[in-house]
Amino acid sequence: MTFQASVTKRILLLIFVLLPISIFAQSKQTFIKGKITDAQTNEPIPFANIFFKGTTIGTTSDFDGNYSLKTDKPLDSLSVLVINYKGRSKKIKKGIAQTIDFQLKPTSFDLSLVVVKAGENPAYEIIRKARENKGNFNMNNLDAYEYKSYTKIDISLDKITEKFRNSKTMKPFAPIFDSLQKAAGEHGQVVLPFFITEQLSDVYYLKDPKRQKTIINGNKITGLVIENFQIFEQFIGKAFQEYNFNDNFVNILERSFLSPIGAGSLSFYDYYIQDTIPIDNDSCIELKVKPRNNVDLLFSGKIWISKKNYALRRLDLEILPTANINFIERYKIQQDYEQIKDNQSFVPAKTRVLVDLQDLGDSTAGLIGKFYIANKDFIVNQPKPIKFYQQNLEIDPNSRNKEEEYWQAERRKMITDAESVERSYSVIDSLRKSPRISTIRKAIRILWDGYYNFKYVQLGHWYTMFGYNDVEGFRFQTTLQTNIDWSKKWILKGHLAYGFKDTKLKYNGQVEYFLDRAKWKKIGIRHQYDVERLGIDPDFLESHVFLNWLFIFSSQFGFLQRMSLTDQTRIWYETDHWRGWNSKFIINHKHFQPIGDYTFAWYDDNNNLHSDFRSTDFTFVTSYSAKRVWLVEDNWRFGAESLRGNVWTFKATMGVKDILGSDFNYTKLSLNVQRFWNTGYLGRLDYNITATKVFGKVPYPLANIFQGNEPIFSSEKSYNLMNFFEFAADASVEAIILHHFDGLLFNRIPLLKRLKLREVAGVNVIFSSYDNKNYIRTFDENGNPGGDNPNGLLAPSYNGREMTPFRTMSWEKPYVEISYGIENLFKVVRIQAFHRLNYLDRGPLSDKKVYPFMIKASFMIRL
Repeated sequence: MTFQASVTKRILLLIFVLLPISIFAQSKQTFIKGKITDAQTNEPIPFANIFFKGTTIGTTSDFDGNYSLKTDKPLDSLSVLVINYKGRSKKIKKGIAQTIDFQLKPTSFDLSLVVVKAGENPAYEIIRKARENKGNFNMNNLDAYEYKSYTKIDISLDKITEKFRNSKTMKPFAPIFDSLQKAAGEHGQVVLPFFITEQLSDVYYLKDPKRQKTIINGNKITGLVIENFQIFEQFIGKAFQEYNFNDNFVNILERSFLSPIGAGSLSFYDYYIQDTIPIDNDSCIELKVKPRNNVDLLFSGKIWISKKNYALRRLDLEILPTANINFIERYKIQQDYEQIKDNQSFVPAKTRVLVDLQDLGDSTAGLIGKFYIANKDFIVNQPKPIKFYQQNLEIDPNSRNKEEEYWQAERRKMITDAESVERSYSVIDSLRKSPRISTIRKAIRILWDGYYNFKYVQLGHWYTMFGYNDVEGFRFQTTLQTNIDWSKKWILKGHLAYGFKDTKLKYNGQVEYFLDRAKWKKIGIRHQYDVERLGIDPDFLESHVFLNWLFIFSSQFGFLQRMSLTDQTRIWYETDHWRGWNSKFIINHKHFQPIGDYTFAWYDDNNNLHSDFRSTDFTFVTSYSAKRVWLVEDNWRFGAESLRGNVWTFKATMGVKDILGSDFNYTKLSLNVQRFWNTGYLGRLDYNITATKVFGKVPYPLANIFQGNEPIFSSEKSYNLMNFFEFAADASVEAIILHHFDGLLFNRIPLLKRLKLREVAGVNVIFSSYDNKNYIRTFDENGNPGGDNPNGLLAPSYNGREMTPFRTMSWEKPYVEISYGIENLFKVVRIQAFHRLNYLDRGPLSDKKVYPFMIKASFMIRL
């Protein structure tokens, strides 16, 4: 045997010996995958640390809570640690592939031991650089961008008791609860889907001029007891997509929360460096964030900052339950940012929001909202023509009619856990078969709409069905209107009302026709024979019922004075123009007839005396808000723009004499601006400013009667120490201003901050005048026109009864009332002290007492 042959044999022998050992070693590799979820909500926990116990071998879960890990070492335990959760460990099986899920229980925010050394906290320099550079990475600083967006909202019942599961309604669905328990895992709690909706849209942005546009391509919505609320289809995409932590403040449901990298953040937050981890091959610093004052509107949790350019790459933050907010136990936001290709900007590719409402009691189920937003296919700096951005919101007419195959395909493109969404739909569809659930669903619909919904018509509305006043006595009214199932173009509406004291039948009939629903272009005609209260704008009552039903309902009882029986015909044309600009043209003919304990009279050109009048007028109303978003529900809509920017409304009315017996030539112009303005640290400022001028000779019912408020309940839209029908004017500038300080002072007083009280202050001002030509005519001692106002329009008396008096102002002496108080008592009550600073005498209103000071209460609901 040669030497070469001998070596070859030995090598082959060594290969045969080592090959089984290698195969055996490979078969002993331990491979583990799984998912980390919240035990209470079943929501994924991203960015959790998973590691083999006693080693440095580990990984982190992705944004959807998934992880995978492998090792060749003979280890026996796997552990999970994540901030705000109790850590857990589980035994593993060596040498095999396996799936191990963890359900973690939330715990309070607790910082580990921090060693304080001389000098500045090194985290502060990182935050300063992140603040300095955040403008470079803020996507809103791009010239333009567009992307595809998927939004999912899943509202569920949690903390479900055995009593609830065994109730008559739910007991037949025991297999569903068993399947939900299996999906939740051995340590997870059952969460019952209650309401779920998905939206697919294209989002566009233009920097200069600043424009935003959303095109909704698909909507899918269903609920256990709530369904088909179109308003959610538009609102969800706006309310839960705009979490930009590269701005100084993050607006969450009308409140401003300071970003951890916002201007001035070092004065409000503490920061602690925890670790350095890679994110998309970018080395990032992990920092803990903690508010210095737990009741301030701040966040706690973790943020990840790039070491290379100090960009915000990831965040896991929540609002502490001690913060001065209402109704919410937990509010958690998680975001993952990705860098745009060939650009330094970072965009939020995935956002998850969890809202856990506070429990009503130990025996009641809780309510939890889970929101998921996925954005992809970003295109930057390729602006569309300016005309493209004219409309803020467009909805594909077929967005609600997409087939299930469409949703399955699109859902899997956008998210990784499509199965859980489909499971929620399946559970809701099964539970909806219960007759009791069907009854509850109908009842909620009535409360929302005010109507009972038949197949093609709606009967109601409950908030104006009953009332009482001195003229009509007990009043009963019923309203009937068609719905969108009857027609998408025609709307028929009318009501009948009867007063048991005056024994008169009143009525209203209205027809509207849509020329173009996309532009909300429609024409309408209405005839009305009914009572009206002087000083209440009918257009205000016609606006969205959900905003005004409390006012409408309360106005049916008491304090109904200076009423008229109005015979009125109105024709109108309405249309949208472009980007938040809407106009309406109205032709109106009215016969005004005072009724009850109310005396009114005027002189015509021939000095004949009349107690009624007719007016024919043409009105043009145009309204504009750059950030207007119309929320549509079947055949009505309302604007949600006052939370986002100024709303400007111009109104011009021209009365023409002798048309259909009209008695007056006049012109009335008004301009209004209103806004809810989040002012950062200082809270929120609400203002409503109106300028009005009447040209011509007209009686005060056609001029301007300021809205007083005599009850003990305050109103933000009225003058709270002014009596009803106290002041009238034909030229005025008025401002109603209220500032919510949101605990700016009380949050820093140890004994008060636990009560979560909030300061509020306001001022209401009117500068106005009333021309003598429109006022009461005076006479000399011989009964001829004379004195200081011989050409006045109004008669001092009629049929032996004096004119019902009212007051006027002068420009040199404005009406002023100021207020201050506390809101958020019991989370829904505001107490305000009001001071009326002038016009403290009774003036001509001898039967009315003037109160210079009064404490009033009101109900309010704010986060």
